[in-house]
This record gives sequence, structure tokens and C-alpha cells, in this order.
Amino acid sequence: MKAKELLNWIVKNQIDTATGADIIEIPEGDDIQSQKEFLEVFFGAKRVNRHIPAGDYFYIWSDVSEKLLEIADKSEMILNDGEIYLFRIED
Repeated sequence: MKAKELLNWIVKNQIDTATGADIIEIPEGDDIQSQKEFLEVFFGAKRVNRHIPAGDYFYIWSDVSEKLLEIADKSEMILNDGEIYLFRIED
């Protein structure tokens, strides 16, 4: 998702990043911790069902905004049965 588009959505909907939304850099993984393990530890996810391309992401918990459905189809991944949406931040 383009950074400008994401920023406009955040501001328009007055998303409070102190209550369940933030930016994260998702790594590829390494010899010590796989990407799946990283995501499970960081988010407390019970299952991660696919590889996510490494990069910068905006994440938001589904209960933070009812307006999330406006952009949910642009999310890269949904974890924990739809509780966490990840949006890859593009230039």
C-alpha cells in the first residue's frame, strides 16, 4: 500500500496508534529465529500461515477501527484468525 494512501486513511479515520496500531520491520529470519517465530513472539500469534515478504509494515488490530474494512483487502497478511492486519508500506 502506498504510504500516502495509508497515511490519509489513518488521519481521516483518526486512528489512535497508542491503542493497537504501529509500524514494524518484518525480517526474513535468521539462524537464531525464523520469521514465523519472530511473528509468533511479537504478536503472540497462535499461527502464521504463510511467509510474509520482509519489509516495513503498518499493523493494526481489527478491534481498533470499524473503518478497517475499507482497506482490509490491501493487507498482506491476517494473523490469529483476522485479528491483526499487516499493510506493507511502499514508497
